[in-house]
Amino acid sequence: MLTPDLATTLTNLRGAPRDVMGAVVQLLPLGSRAALLTAKLAIQVGSGTEENGDLTLKLTPLAYEVMEHLARQVSADPHNFDDWTEREDALSNPAEQVESKHGATSPKAAE
Repeated sequence: MLTPDLATTLTNLRGAPRDVMGAVVQLLPLGSRAALLTAKLAIQVGSGTEENGDLTLKLTPLAYEVMEHLARQVSADPHNFDDWTEREDALSNPAEQVESKHGATSPKAAE
């Protein structure tokens, strides 16, 4: 499940250049990075780990679909977006919603 903070971060990344998205994903806390991997919103790339021990992650096509889904939620109710971090139970898992709508998605990363 995506936490409200992670959902907010993904929503704010929508439309950013892919290099910026990648850099932000690399800087996320370990729990957020693990959540992205678990939800199949990111995959591990490269031969292992960075010098500091962190896995290198790349967003998957599902991650971009989730960003669009979250953006639609924000457009529908912009005031709710401000409350995401305060009302964790109000946000359903957007990755599951997108997957259920489109079926299982391959974890292959976006180009």
